[in-house]
Amino acid sequence: MHLRLGHREQIFSYLLTTNYSDKFTTIFLLTHEYYLNSLTILRELLNIFDNPEVLPGSISITKERILDILKLWITLRYNDTSNEIWSTAIKAFINSLKNSSEKKERIWYRKVSDITNERYDSKLKRSYSTTVSVPALDFKKETHEELVTIPQNILDLDPYIVAVHMTMKDDSLFKKIEIKEYFDRGWNDPDTNLYKFIEHFNEVSFWIQTEIVKLPNVKDRSLAIGIFIDIAMELKQLRNYHGIMEVLSALSSLAVGRLKNSWKFLPSKSTANHRALEKLMNSRHSYSLYRQEIASIRSNTPALLFHGTIMQDLNLIEEQETFTNGMVNWHKMDSLSKVFLQIVNRRKVQYYLTIDPKDNTLIYLKKAQVITSD
Repeated sequence: MHLRLGHREQIFSYLLTTNYSDKFTTIFLLTHEYYLNSLTILRELLNIFDNPEVLPGSISITKERILDILKLWITLRYNDTSNEIWSTAIKAFINSLKNSSEKKERIWYRKVSDITNERYDSKLKRSYSTTVSVPALDFKKETHEELVTIPQNILDLDPYIVAVHMTMKDDSLFKKIEIKEYFDRGWNDPDTNLYKFIEHFNEVSFWIQTEIVKLPNVKDRSLAIGIFIDIAMELKQLRNYHGIMEVLSALSSLAVGRLKNSWKFLPSKSTANHRALEKLMNSRHSYSLYRQEIASIRSNTPALLFHGTIMQDLNLIEEQETFTNGMVNWHKMDSLSKVFLQIVNRRKVQYYLTIDPKDNTLIYLKKAQVITSD
């Protein structure tokens, strides 16, 4: 179906046709809130399911189509939980299938329950359980165990452990962002999780600058720069490209960039790694090398996208009008959905990272107010 412009009612009617495409449905479900209300759509779909004779054709096929739409809707938007009325209505509908007197509807319940009730409950909770907690230290307790030594500065930390903590925090914040927060440049709204995610980027970048410049001599500052380059390399192994840019933006800042003597003391390996990372994340040709690498990562592999490119892409798309002569600009919806689908696909995949509970890195990071308690 090649649609460039369409009235709201026309687009909704296409959604219900038997010759629909998954692509059309995906575009609709990811972008419909630009021109239609989610709860209104859900109620209409459920009304048609209960009264399938309002549409021409087989009642069974109509009901199957409604179920297909709902399954895909939940799959794409599974952690958009701010609309409690919407999620409650979904759950109530699924439970009605479970308790139906009709055998076919109970069979449909089994088909959809794995991506509805389970996804809203246990899977959603797991998606947020990505932070690592360190047991509180009880210095008054008399034991013969060795007291934990608190790191004094970045030179005392393991680059891999820092990279893991950064990734877990970034991932935790990323999982809380709802797709609709990206609508209409939502990163400018202080009340959104997306805004907090971007603010965290700035906070980490500033922290890195502080960790380097606060050291008392050239040698230590050079070591700190090298450690943060090592952290960025570990972030690359973890496929946390957002974190890589947190580090690179700090290293390219005026505060760190002017430390000419400290940069001169860098080992050749650190210098080479820094150049390789800068080349990968270079904005030339719209971050082409980074985009190629992201495209090569398998869909079932966790990765954190650099949100600078997402905002760049959405900024360009938002320049287009949503409506033309009262009709929805479907070309814009198509373009938006391609960006949103990247986010959805990465949001569904979990990092499974563990850290020795005796590790004290988190204590230092919390003290530095970088990895704060949620």
